[in-house]
Amino acid sequence: GICDVFTNSRGLEGDSFYYMVDPELRYIPEREKDAFPKFQYAEEMLVFLGKSHGKRVETKSIKTVELIPEYDGEDENHIYVFLALYFDAYVYGYLTFVDILDWIISDNMFYKFERSVAKSIILYKRNVQVIELNKRLSELMEKDPLTNVKNRIAYERYVSEMQKKYDRGEIKEFAVAFFDINNLKFVNDTLGHESGDIYIRNCCRLICNSFKHCPIFRIGGDEFVSFISGEDYDNREAILTEMRAAMRNIQKETDRVLEHVSFASGMAEYDSEIDNDFKSVFKRADNLMYKNKAAMKKEYGNSIR
Repeated sequence: GICDVFTNSRGLEGDSFYYMVDPELRYIPEREKDAFPKFQYAEEMLVFLGKSHGKRVETKSIKTVELIPEYDGEDENHIYVFLALYFDAYVYGYLTFVDILDWIISDNMFYKFERSVAKSIILYKRNVQVIELNKRLSELMEKDPLTNVKNRIAYERYVSEMQKKYDRGEIKEFAVAFFDINNLKFVNDTLGHESGDIYIRNCCRLICNSFKHCPIFRIGGDEFVSFISGEDYDNREAILTEMRAAMRNIQKETDRVLEHVSFASGMAEYDSEIDNDFKSVFKRADNLMYKNKAAMKKEYGNSIR
């Protein structure tokens, strides 16, 4: 990158040099070139690299009119060469070299150095853009397109990361909640899959509105999982109770099937005395969910499938 330009220059830049950049340079990867000011310096510059008499310059930024960081005007006379740095028409900084007579004698030494730095900026822009595109692609790959919550791929990655934290003893308290939508096959078979999608989104919305501060994963057609920590963990029992009450209220308020929500739920907390690994908490939450589904079938009869 940019530092390689100085490393590979074999010290030709001398014991004193300064590399100043416009703070706006950080936005190069995300902006079009026309979004930057043309042919003018910013009022303030960041000291990207600097060396004075062989020692690293500690100053982080200076007013551009000062030209050189940490210069007090008391030093002996020197020859300073200022080299403007461009990205198309945008002047994003300048280089200052001190007493490099060999470069002054050479016709194209400054040009070669400026081109090397410019290439580094272009590579920086491209690399950051690629990283951002990969990040967005990863987010798309880990999002369920129907509900916009995280999908099975994200779930597997999250479980793997949490297991590593568990193994290192970094996790002290958390809970897992499982949710299984009731009657989805019945809705799909009688009203069609488009109606089934609406029904899934309705159920997911109630889960997300209940556990607002926790990641929600859709791990199957009718199955959701939430990892509960922080504020929601402190209020987990109340949240679960309120969610189940809200589900019953929705069912009472309307006769329209597509406005209903119905799902079984089970939640288990990590217990260091009975949980030997991270996945054992999942198993207990899953078992509690099936117990809740059995209780709902007993209460509502054939209306729960």
